[in-house]
Amino acid sequence: AGLNLNPQVDGKVIRVPVPRPSQELRESMVKLAAKHSEQAKVMLRRVRQDCMQEIKQAEKAKRLTKDELFTIEKQLQTLTDDYVKKAAEVTALKEKDILSS
Repeated sequence: AGLNLNPQVDGKVIRVPVPRPSQELRESMVKLAAKHSEQAKVMLRRVRQDCMQEIKQAEKAKRLTKDELFTIEKQLQTLTDDYVKKAAEVTALKEKDILSS
């Protein structure tokens, strides 16, 4: 399906030579990687938002104090920031890898 693969039969073996990706294909792969990275970041933020709502409900129900709420929110934000940063780092490495191949 548009991959420019030409299988060759060699006795009992089918060989499929895979051509090197063109610059255009590499750039589209980089865009796809960036899109998936952004989706991952959005999902992380959505999980953070859901957790924030739960801990605020717990505080309203008097299961948490204001201090505990603040501490948990801060820890949750730190975790979210760390994982968003890791997603960005992995994406940057993958982009570099794709473009240098």
